[in-house]
Amino acid sequence: MGTMQPDSHPEAAELVKLLPAQRQARFYRLEIWPDLFGGFSLAREYGRIGQPGRLQLDPFPELDTARKAFARIVRTKQRRGYVPCAGRFAD
Repeated sequence: MGTMQPDSHPEAAELVKLLPAQRQARFYRLEIWPDLFGGFSLAREYGRIGQPGRLQLDPFPELDTARKAFARIVRTKQRRGYVPCAGRFAD
């Protein structure tokens, strides 16, 4: 339980999109959480930097399906200009 996950399967990511010319300063955080029923939830928090974000939880029956959704969302966000942030999940 207290072990770190391998790099090939991250459990958390923090992305930012900074475009000062367009006045965009946004964040997008993703984490996979175990739930009380043996499944997993993909937690997504997003919004403007410096403001409270919105939280969305997507339930998944298995860790593998949650990881696939996690990877798909990260790829999509990176195509839209988000970059990894050296924030709390950088280690």
